Amino acid sequence: MTTVLRGKSALTSISFCLALTIPIGTNAQSLTQLLNNGPSDSQINIVFLAEGYTSAQQADFLNDADEILNYTLSYSPYDEYLSYFNAYAIFVASAESGSDHPSSSLLVDTYFNSSFDSNGITRLVTIPPNSFDNTYANGAGKVVSVLSQFVPNYDIPLLVVNDDQYGGSGGWISITSTNSSAPDIAVHEIGHSFADLSDEYTSAYPGWIPHETTNSTQQTNRASIAWNAWIDPSTPVPTEPQSSYPTETGLFEGAQYQTTGWFRPSFTCTMRSLGGEFCEVCAEQHVAAIYDVVSTILSVDPATSATIVLGAGESQLLNVTPRTTSSYALDVQWYLDGVPVAGATDGDYMVDADALVDGEYQLSVTVTDNSSLVRITSVAPKLVDSEMWTLDINTGTLPVEIVDFAALQTERAIKLSWRTLSESQNAGFTIQHAAANHSFADVSFLPSAATPGATPVRYSYFFESPEIGLHRFRLKQVDLDGSESYSPTVEIDVALPQNVRISAIAPNPFSDRFSFTVDTADPQNVRVEVYDLLGRLQSRPFEGHLGENQSHQIDLVASQLSSGTYVVVITGDRFRQTRMVTKR
Repeated sequence: MTTVLRGKSALTSISFCLALTIPIGTNAQSLTQLLNNGPSDSQINIVFLAEGYTSAQQADFLNDADEILNYTLSYSPYDEYLSYFNAYAIFVASAESGSDHPSSSLLVDTYFNSSFDSNGITRLVTIPPNSFDNTYANGAGKVVSVLSQFVPNYDIPLLVVNDDQYGGSGGWISITSTNSSAPDIAVHEIGHSFADLSDEYTSAYPGWIPHETTNSTQQTNRASIAWNAWIDPSTPVPTEPQSSYPTETGLFEGAQYQTTGWFRPSFTCTMRSLGGEFCEVCAEQHVAAIYDVVSTILSVDPATSATIVLGAGESQLLNVTPRTTSSYALDVQWYLDGVPVAGATDGDYMVDADALVDGEYQLSVTVTDNSSLVRITSVAPKLVDSEMWTLDINTGTLPVEIVDFAALQTERAIKLSWRTLSESQNAGFTIQHAAANHSFADVSFLPSAATPGATPVRYSYFFESPEIGLHRFRLKQVDLDGSESYSPTVEIDVALPQNVRISAIAPNPFSDRFSFTVDTADPQNVRVEVYDLLGRLQSRPFEGHLGENQSHQIDLVASQLSSGTYVVVITGDRFRQTRMVTKR
């Protein structure tokens, strides 16, 4: 079957027919693809299911499904995003034609057990569990089973009930009868199931409890209205008289089966009356729903999982394939280390290793749908997707060549030293430090000391009073244009000086008090402090001078401390050490 789109606008589509028939029990079931715009795992999949069609009426079902599809995809905003959709029709034969009408004592044998008159409303068509049959397996369970077998990655399921009386319903599955208004019913019900829109009717629905939705609200304060971005400052809020604003977005009283106290965005909308258009707010929510399912990006090449390694004279072409709307192209922007690359707004981007300084880079691409249908700030981020590659550039050409980077423990500090054999456009070096199990952080910046013709250049820096344990350092070399590269990392394990000995804390855990000893071979000023895990000083049990070959016992009465873990910091003139202690 070739789908020819008819209705509100002239559209074309890529389509073909794929039929797969699988007999299950006495109910022949078959799948027909009505619209094919790509793999099902990258598209929004509309799936029509037959209800109340006998085995002799399969052609009727396919015609009905085709008509509803054509009409739906001619509707804004579906027409703009036509290429994002696939469509399928699953035929399931019923023993009898039609649907139940309990109020008329008309019961028919259909596969999904559909029924009009649900909840006492003639036009409300549902399947179990409903007000007539609470058994999930007799209706919704069958739908899930059929969908899981034929189109498991379905997005918009729609049950077409072969009965010409006006009726339908929304929910996780949309339902429409084959009444002459079926295409409009389907568009309205899909608004519920796909875009999560509420009814804007004012006719009573017994038992309904109104609630805030994307297209209905109790708010009358302009700034608090969810769709305020669409309301012109000159439009009154609430919007009265309503008939004076037939096309504007505002705050119109009457929604969710309430005549007063609840408001909708527009005078008229498909969620209020069939046969019109979606208002600006409801159209926007459809765009949001579309991008909840699919990405703005169809594919990238090469894959982002592997690092791209390039040497001298090498280059790499990268490609992103954006989605295509019916009337405009999505916007592409490439970034290098988070900075937009000027003029890089096409699907292809060439990386030239010789144009970059050696080092590691993050190359990313962002594809954005700058749709005029979207204004609300919470929706806009859904219309943006990105992919990222890691580049490893190694041409062997170094504008700043660093050698002999080393770390040496001295009596009171760690001495860092390095030389440069060449410097070009060098602003200087940021020294970065990381203690064990911590990330690197900037500690100081040394400007370039290079002068014309003076090589090599020697640098040194003293990292004062390091704690006992492992320390890592690296240099972030910064060019005059702001670009950066990193040196290899050096490590040093700072040990307690041989002339200082600190005993274990005992008891640990403790109840009321704990103690330990500090032995010094050389005279030292020593301070002992206790901190909680938030870094707040709790106690300073000792601060004083220890003489040569002196041993001092530190006793802390800690009855005032709450139960928990604390950090004991012992600091001397030439050492600093921490211990953990726990109070029961």
